[in-house]
Amino acid sequence: MEGHPQIVLITGPMFSEKTAELIRKCKRHQVAGVRVKIFKPEIDTRVFDKASTEVRVESRCGAHEDAIMIKRPIEILSYADSIDVAGIDEAQLWGDEYADELFEVVWSLFKRSKTVYITALDTDYNAKPFKIALILMPIPEVKILKLTAVCFDCRRRDATRSFRIIKSDQRIVVGDSNAYIALCYDCFVRRTA
Repeated sequence: MEGHPQIVLITGPMFSEKTAELIRKCKRHQVAGVRVKIFKPEIDTRVFDKASTEVRVESRCGAHEDAIMIKRPIEILSYADSIDVAGIDEAQLWGDEYADELFEVVWSLFKRSKTVYITALDTDYNAKPFKIALILMPIPEVKILKLTAVCFDCRRRDATRSFRIIKSDQRIVVGDSNAYIALCYDCFVRRTA
C-alpha cells in the first residue's frame, strides 16, 4: 500500500475500549481489501468469549478479530512484506524493557509505508507513564487518540486512570475487572491518599 502511512497511538486507561477502536480501524482497511494483521503479546491470555479457542484480540463490547500472538515485538517484522497495516494491541504488556525494540519495529514499518495502529495504557496503576507512551507521544508523525472510560466510583466523570484493586508488587499484572477499575482524577486521588 503506497501512499500515506501513519502511526496512531490509541491510549487511555483500562476499560476505555482501546481494543475496540483498534479493531474498528483495522476493519476499515480490511473492507477495502488492504492486507492487515493484528499482533498481541503472548502474556495477554485474557479471553472474554470463553467458547473461543482462536487467538484473537477482543473488546469488552464484543468486537473481536483474529490475531497473532508474539513473544517479542521484533517478530512483527517477519510479517512486514505480507501486510500493509499492522495493529498492535496492549503494547505496554511487553514492559519498558522492550519499549525501544517496539519503537524500532513501529518506525521500521512506517518507513516501509505501512500504517501502524498501536494500543497501550499511557500510565500504570500508580499513574507512572509506560515507556512506549513516552517514546511515541512526542514524535510528530504519531497521531494520538486519547480515550477515556467512565469512573467506576463516582460514575459521572471521565476516567483517565487505571487503578489496581488487588495486591501485587509487580508493575504489570494481566487482568480485567478482577484486578483493575477505571477512575477519574478526583476519585483516584481520594483512593491513593
